Amino acid sequence: SCFFDTDWEDGARAAALQRVRKASGAGAAGVLEADYETIADRRDHPKEGSYTNYLFDKGIDKMLKKLGEEGTEIVIAAKNPEKQELVYEIADYLYHLMVVMNEKGLDWPDIADELTRRKTEKT
Repeated sequence: SCFFDTDWEDGARAAALQRVRKASGAGAAGVLEADYETIADRRDHPKEGSYTNYLFDKGIDKMLKKLGEEGTEIVIAAKNPEKQELVYEIADYLYHLMVVMNEKGLDWPDIADELTRRKTEKT
């Protein structure tokens, strides 16, 4: 995601990822919830040099522009043979989506409720 620090050595990055997974619960949902909480914290407690705060400062138009750019990058990456490129772009998209979700007052339980509603309507 956009919290990635390219200066980390592989071992330090792996250790940090392990801590995030452990702290936020197992699986992808826990990681997404932890990232969302970090985004919400940046909004409530701005941090100097934070890209997340940059997006909040610029407003919804900038957020949506970035979301659109990331969506396009997913399409391009999906056409290429390198799977890791697609993973990277999807992670970027999810980050920008969570920024927009936070801006609009939505969180993961809102999305889960809608998906659950759709599933129960089909059965």
